[in-house]
Amino acid sequence: MTNTEKKVTFADLWLSEATLQALEKKWFVHPSPIQEQTIPLLLKGTGDIIWQAATWTWKTAAFWIPMIEKIEPNAWYVQALVLAPTRELANQVAEEIKSFQWTKRIQICTIYGGQPYDRQIKDLKRWVDIVVWTPWRVIDHIKRKTLVLDKIKYFVLDEADEMLNMGFLDDIKEVLSTANPEAQKLLFSATMPRAIIEVAKTYMKDYDIVQVKNKELTKASITQYYFDVHYADKLEIIRRIVHSEPDIYGIVFCNMKREVSELVELLQSHGYKVDWLHWDMQQAQRQRVLDRFKKKKITILFATDVAARWIDVDDLTHVINHSLPQDPEQYVHRIGRTWRAGKEWIAISLVTRSDRWKLNYITRLTKATIEKGEVPSIEQLVAIKKNDLKVSLEDIIENNHHTPYEVMAEELLHNTDPKMLVASLLRHWYHSQLSSSEYKQLTSVGGGHDSRQGGGRDWGSRFWSRDWGSRDSGVSDSWDQNLFVALWRSRFPSVQDLVKHLEQETGIPSRNMQNVRMKDDFSFIELPAEQAEQMIYHYKKIDKRKPLVTKAKPRR
Repeated sequence: MTNTEKKVTFADLWLSEATLQALEKKWFVHPSPIQEQTIPLLLKGTGDIIWQAATWTWKTAAFWIPMIEKIEPNAWYVQALVLAPTRELANQVAEEIKSFQWTKRIQICTIYGGQPYDRQIKDLKRWVDIVVWTPWRVIDHIKRKTLVLDKIKYFVLDEADEMLNMGFLDDIKEVLSTANPEAQKLLFSATMPRAIIEVAKTYMKDYDIVQVKNKELTKASITQYYFDVHYADKLEIIRRIVHSEPDIYGIVFCNMKREVSELVELLQSHGYKVDWLHWDMQQAQRQRVLDRFKKKKITILFATDVAARWIDVDDLTHVINHSLPQDPEQYVHRIGRTWRAGKEWIAISLVTRSDRWKLNYITRLTKATIEKGEVPSIEQLVAIKKNDLKVSLEDIIENNHHTPYEVMAEELLHNTDPKMLVASLLRHWYHSQLSSSEYKQLTSVGGGHDSRQGGGRDWGSRFWSRDWGSRDSGVSDSWDQNLFVALWRSRFPSVQDLVKHLEQETGIPSRNMQNVRMKDDFSFIELPAEQAEQMIYHYKKIDKRKPLVTKAKPRR
């Protein structure tokens, strides 16, 4: 694109003013290539379409933006059906569409295996405009006639090739055979196997194939790492990364606004040059933060994915994932922000045991090499700081910057042993920086221990363990921690109410809360050990003396 060419905006895609205002509130400005091609075609509403596009092309918004534009509120029947291969992606698509509720009141529900039937039937009996689903449960609802598809306008198959790999071909055909034949069918796939073409020939009329070329995810200049961590150690690990890289200039991504605000507040209280972006900031305030970041008055910027859409900085050195996104597309867009032609940069992800499935899923779909690294140990960090101090002193001497202080130095040396004097000066000015007591000990999880010795300044030898593979089978999430929850039945009359509240408070998915036992004045739940620790940590921050959630005493 030349300097005189205008970059396409959503305003160029024939969207309504109300939709454009909603996009602006979500910080959507320039469409991706697939959005630029898809949105006008869907607004015309003619013909079925197959898009061959990589996972990381922002394709989800490509279909839900025009879908919301054309759906009629209060129609009292299902107007759109969106198929995703996993419940996690189904939930993400549904949440993304819900977050766009500034223009119309559209009802959305998700259907997948593992949910209670009665809850799903209750949701479907109310007027629902969009159903986001996985194949496991939808066919049951079609047979029960609790889900009727004879009037739908849109039928979306997202990641079609992945669903075929998972053995869903017969299920997809069965659902298509019951759907409104006049519905516009939209199929997104990274590859184009023969089975997809067969589905298209049988169930799609006058379809076009649109291919979207994208930049490769993995380039020679990017190195991707992950750390095995405990949730409660994440802040300390981010501090260590920052301390180990004095010239760091990067973004830390969090999944929730609450996580961002807590981390920034703690780091600012320790004197770090950090700030944050969140989606509901006023434009003037947001611009002030971005200006300070571009001028490097802020060296670390915390953001959620939505807020990060406004960040346009070319010279980042690091992207750190405080929390992994559920969608590989989000992961790619996060680390892609470090793109610097001809330079090397680093992407680091902090991965808890309960998030290992996300890492495996991202690795498999993006075909990226994400190596396992080791967190800098306390000994290494102190050694790095000592070495940095030596380099600074040598520079001062070499450039004669010490001259104005020579008279005072002679006075101090007059009656003091030189070794004692230097040691005293180091103690006075650098005690906290050169002391291991500045850092918290980490819980031992893979690379999260503090047993390694300090090293030199080489990136590879300093603290990364490059001989670990990233495509392991993952760690199974056993329900091995029983928690005591001091919340009473009068406030939460059902198990569903209780787990929904805990999910909203902590961000831990309610599906992971197992074996919930409610009493009149308290409850017990079981969680994977890592998420149990996360929940305990959350409530300790609220009230250290009487936290609402603690480890349950062993049963006798």
